[in-house]
Amino acid sequence: MDQDGKRIAYHSPLFDVFEADISLPDGRTKQVSLIDHRPCTSVVPVTERGELLLVRQYRPATGEILIEIPAGNMDRMGESPEECAQRELAEETGFSGGKASQTLRRLPRAGILQ
Repeated sequence: MDQDGKRIAYHSPLFDVFEADISLPDGRTKQVSLIDHRPCTSVVPVTERGELLLVRQYRPATGEILIEIPAGNMDRMGESPEECAQRELAEETGFSGGKASQTLRRLPRAGILQ
């Protein structure tokens, strides 16, 4: 399958891996692998008492329990980033959020993630 000049190498419910031939600024061509991850959100929840809410989650990729901010995939049709963040906060901490605002847009691996 070819999509916008990219060939799909792997498909999963959370992400796709594409292979593509790209032109570099100096005119050379290079084959790259790109990951197209489904949209996700995270939230940095602070209680009225100024406490930061974190979650402990086992992550198979590291084989460890990590301490993280609540986060998750936008996997519900029509769900906004704010709704996803509120849902993940409730699912992972049992707390419901108040006012939410976007503070940053993060590209964790801009070299390979789209």
